[in-house]
Amino acid sequence: MWEKAARRWLERALAGTGKSVPSPPVDTWLPDVRHYAEVTRPPEAIDTTAIAVKLALGDGPELAPQSEDDRETQRIRTAERGHDAEEAMLTWVTAKTRALVSIHGDAAWDVLEAAAPNGGNLFKALRTDRNEGAPTRRGLHVSKLWGNAGYDLLGLAETGGRLVAARYEVKGLPGDARRLRFFLSRNELGVARRCRASGEVWMLVGVREDGRSLDLTPIIGELLDLDDSVLAVMAQAGISPDGFVIHRTLADVAVSGAKRTQTAEIK
Repeated sequence: MWEKAARRWLERALAGTGKSVPSPPVDTWLPDVRHYAEVTRPPEAIDTTAIAVKLALGDGPELAPQSEDDRETQRIRTAERGHDAEEAMLTWVTAKTRALVSIHGDAAWDVLEAAAPNGGNLFKALRTDRNEGAPTRRGLHVSKLWGNAGYDLLGLAETGGRLVAARYEVKGLPGDARRLRFFLSRNELGVARRCRASGEVWMLVGVREDGRSLDLTPIIGELLDLDDSVLAVMAQAGISPDGFVIHRTLADVAVSGAKRTQTAEIK
C-alpha cells in the first residue's frame, strides 16, 4: 500500500549515499495530517440523469510523460488520500454496524463472519470483536487485513427485509474538479457483481474533504451490466486488463434534494 510505495521511493532516493531506510513503519515518521473530515451521515444519492458518459477509447485528457519518480510520488499521494478517505468513511460504517449488532445480536455477527475467509486475518479480527462485544474500526477496515478482498470496508445493511453484509469501495474526492476519473480493478468489479447477484450490498463511495460522502455506484452501472462475452473477445485478442479507468462528468448533481455542482477527480 502507500507505506510500501513510500519506502521504495526513499530507498531509490538514498541509493549511493550510504544511508538506509530505518525499520519503523513509514507512517510513524510523518505528521498525522488528515485530508478528510470524519463521515457521520449516510452516503448521499446522486442524480443519475446528470451524468455525462465517456466510453470511447482514448476519450480523455492527454497525460504528459512522467518519470519513475513522478509516478512513484503520485502513487504515494493517491494511496495516502485513499487511506485517509477510508478512515473517514469508517466512522459512519462502524456506527451503523454497531447499531445493527445491538439490535440483531448473534445473527448480525454471523453475517459479518460469513463475509470473511475462515481463519484469515479478517475473520480473526471479527471474532475478537465478537468476543469483546462490539464491532471496532480495526475489525471492519478490510483493506488493512485482507489485501485482495476487492473492497475496503465491511458493514451491515437491512435490505428486502433481511440483514446482509455491506461492502464499501472507497474513493477520496480531492478538491472540486468536475470530471471523475478513477480505477476499478477486475477483482473489485467481480465482488460488486457477486454481491448484486446474492442480494448483498456493494457500494462505491466517494468521500469529500468536508466529511460528506456520495453513493457513486450508479456511475458504474454499465460495467456491472457488461456481458462477460465482451471480456472474452478481448481475451481472445490477447488483451487481459487488470481493471478499468472510468471517466464520468457530473453536472448539477442532485444531493439531498438540492441541485449542486459536484466536481472531483477520484483517487
